[in-house]
Amino acid sequence: MINMEIKPIVITFEDSWLDSQNKMKEEVYEFNKKNDYIYRMLDELNWLKTKIVKLKEFFETDEYSRLDDINRSLLIIQYNAMNTYWSCLWQRTFFVD
Repeated sequence: MINMEIKPIVITFEDSWLDSQNKMKEEVYEFNKKNDYIYRMLDELNWLKTKIVKLKEFFETDEYSRLDDINRSLLIIQYNAMNTYWSCLWQRTFFVD
């Protein structure tokens, strides 16, 4: 009969090695956190750009022409605000620490 008993392996490391591993884990975590932040900003930029393009296309429709002056003006203000927000968000991607 074959003995199939599994015995745990105990590995010991010097404290300095463990410290360096913990530091590396922290650095990887910070790197991922920073990149996640950038990726979320880029996702938002893409989503927002899609909305901006759709609104610009709407300006060229008959439906837009049939709107009253107030609603057309408000959509133009919204379009400009969306572009301003997009520009600010785009610039922020260059200044992430």
